[in-house]
Amino acid sequence: MVANVEREDTGTISASTLPSQYETSCLIAVRVCLLAIALLCTTAYVVYNNVSYESAAFKLYKPIAFFFGFCAISGIWIAWKKTGVLFTYIQFIADAIFITVIIWLTGGGMSPFLALYVPLIIGAGLLVNRTIALTIVAVCFTMYAALIFGMEYNLITSVHTISTPRAQGYFPQLLGLGSAMILVAIGAGYLRSVIYTGISVASQSQRSLQELEHAQKALVDGISEGIISINPEGIITHVNQAARSILELPDEPLSGQSLQAVFNRVFPESGFSYPKNNSAIIKRELSLRRRDSEEKLHIVYISKPIINEHGECSGSLYIFRDVTELRSIEAQLEWQEKLKEIETDSGLVDKSSHPDLPGFVGESPIMQKVFRLIKRVAPSDASILITGESGTGKELVARAIHLGGERSTGPFIAVNCGAIPENLIESQLFGHKRGSFTGADSDHKGYFQQADGGTIFLDELGELPLHMQTKLLRVLQERVIRMVGGERDIPVDVRVISATNRNLKQEVEKKAFREDLFYRLNVITISLPPLRDRKSDIPLLANAILRKLRTNGTIPSVTPQTMRLLADYSFPGNVRELENILERALILGGEVLLPEHLPEAIRNRQSAESSQSHSYLPAITSNETEIIVDENMTLPISLDDLLERIEKHYLEAAMAKSNGVKTRAAEMLGINFRSFRYRLQKFDLNE
Repeated sequence: MVANVEREDTGTISASTLPSQYETSCLIAVRVCLLAIALLCTTAYVVYNNVSYESAAFKLYKPIAFFFGFCAISGIWIAWKKTGVLFTYIQFIADAIFITVIIWLTGGGMSPFLALYVPLIIGAGLLVNRTIALTIVAVCFTMYAALIFGMEYNLITSVHTISTPRAQGYFPQLLGLGSAMILVAIGAGYLRSVIYTGISVASQSQRSLQELEHAQKALVDGISEGIISINPEGIITHVNQAARSILELPDEPLSGQSLQAVFNRVFPESGFSYPKNNSAIIKRELSLRRRDSEEKLHIVYISKPIINEHGECSGSLYIFRDVTELRSIEAQLEWQEKLKEIETDSGLVDKSSHPDLPGFVGESPIMQKVFRLIKRVAPSDASILITGESGTGKELVARAIHLGGERSTGPFIAVNCGAIPENLIESQLFGHKRGSFTGADSDHKGYFQQADGGTIFLDELGELPLHMQTKLLRVLQERVIRMVGGERDIPVDVRVISATNRNLKQEVEKKAFREDLFYRLNVITISLPPLRDRKSDIPLLANAILRKLRTNGTIPSVTPQTMRLLADYSFPGNVRELENILERALILGGEVLLPEHLPEAIRNRQSAESSQSHSYLPAITSNETEIIVDENMTLPISLDDLLERIEKHYLEAAMAKSNGVKTRAAEMLGINFRSFRYRLQKFDLNE
């Protein structure tokens, strides 16, 4: 159908107002179908009634068959060759001639088929325009008038037996017919104008809507924040490019998919859910970890309802913002503040130990939770199972529980079950009588008897053989032991604290650990986090370790670069590995611990997990400090004097490059401000 409509009163015909080739084809197809029905009916009448060639029925049969063939050829022609305006006019004129012939064959002025002119005129008015419809009116009226007067004056032979009135009786009929045809043409033209104007307005509105949607999409796609729109059922309707980039969404069409399903597929541990009350404004922050990476992504999103013109919620708009870099900067500032808090003129001060649990270090939330649990369970006498990786301080926790309970005045016996030979473990735990086996020259009290009135700590409990697990279970149930070679039970009063770095539940499933013993020991569980999950405690831990390792009154300084490298490391050996690393750095570095004093794996960040983003500080380069070497030097030489000259030279160079800004100069040299100020005073460079 056309969309560009001219005003009908102009009387002009635009190519855009002509019927399309498809519409003309449809008209021809409809006409062929109607003619086929008429042809079938007349053929059946002629055959079954054996009519003569001179009868009216047979004479009606011939024009229908002729026009049927004409229409069939027209259909083939329009399918084979592109037609134009002339072909359309020929179709209308052919229809007018056919209708006139039918009227002639069926009685002329008395024919019941006179009304066939009306659909022809209506078709012309609706398909083309009012001017063409009036033209068809003139053609049809002229043909009909010529037929009537030709039949009246015997110029055209009548084929109908019905007598017709004189010509003067046709003037009122012709006048009425012409008037009716004109009114039908005008009405059809007006109806066409209304229809096509509506189509034009609808088409223009659709184009305007599409342009508005394109402009909206361009605007949304140009925004730096990620935007996802959804319908009331939580189904995605649009995702801009920024959202795909921030959330690293899959490169596939997301419209029609559930936002919750897509989000949880990309971030399996996010726990994101579509809110039931989608008409409220929601603001949340998520710390996400991708499926194929350990890298963390900090996202802030705001959910706003979309309200339509009826005041109803028609969906929601999710606005995402990546705040990973911002949180990293905040963490760095927090880290620097923490370093300043533990720095004094002489280095680090002892602010690391927990006030109620001496020897414990940590300010992270996860360690504070452990501290609270230790204080709560210490006064009881319940069996405790401590879990955690090697080097997390399980024995330290056991000692704290012992010292915080009523048995603090009694003995604390620590037993490494994995270090005792299997053939001696029963004797070591429960003791033996003299002569009970070869080499038993005297009676021996086992660890349980030694811990009587106090606490026994069974470390590496998962290494205990199955037969000893059975005997240990009896001791826990009956509170008695029997020495190897002994004949009577000996009562013992001990609190049992055990520890393991294994998953005992899995060991139970594999039948490598007794289930009843597991539940007997696992009254209360304390899980110690690995050091990689409590990176914010590293400065405090370093403080405590360096104070313990110092050989004189001066605590070594740890440069910010060194501390950052420690924070970026994953520490598979946990706190024990940190102690070894700092002891090595202390031996190599002396008063100042520089990056090159750390192991190469830490400097180059080549450990298995060092590239993961657990760090509270931004990454730094691993370049070593430049060392000045004079290949032509002669010995002996005063090394202290040489080092002082080099140190003074770098201090002066840093002050000159920073234009006297001491904090900036300290950053250039990779040392903290207090250490830098101490060196300035040492060389009298304060001015």
